[in-house]
Amino acid sequence: MSYRPSEIEVFAASELGLVAVLTTSLDALEAQLRFEHRTHEDPGPNPAPVLAQALAVLASTAALRTELRRYRRSVLRSLAPGRRPDDDPSF
Repeated sequence: MSYRPSEIEVFAASELGLVAVLTTSLDALEAQLRFEHRTHEDPGPNPAPVLAQALAVLASTAALRTELRRYRRSVLRSLAPGRRPDDDPSF
């Protein structure tokens, strides 16, 4: 399930709304690819080119999700009371 930012979070960091939209879109893409390419869990030694590309997309979406979670956490930490964004070395 995708993270849904609060209105306050979106007001303070509007990009979190877009991150939520992107994450939801990734959910839909992954579900559709898994449906269309039911052999994705056991592609065999020589998967068809389209299946191979679907597997690459699934791997890429997993990596992108990880980076989006890290970014969201970094933004939320910077919004914590008593902290200024320029105090956060992760930016």
